[in-house]
Amino acid sequence: MNRSRSEAFTDLWVKPLLDLAENFPSPEVQLAAITAAARFPLGRVGWEKMIGPGWRLIMRLPPGSPLRRRTLAFAAGVPLLSV
Repeated sequence: MNRSRSEAFTDLWVKPLLDLAENFPSPEVQLAAITAAARFPLGRVGWEKMIGPGWRLIMRLPPGSPLRRRTLAFAAGVPLLSV
């Protein structure tokens, strides 16, 4: 990683992670991708783009499953102003 990079962060940098969250067949990888994306200094648009994959993941997982619980715990940390 080039630490002398001076350009400002943009939500476009997390697009590969959000693509994984949207398209990868494994729900565990999908959750890992949105969790990793959330570690970046996202703007409102970045948070809004994470909501779709996260919501679809929650709705597909069986109620009470450990992965659904982890996904719900992640969702609880999404800034409310972004939704």
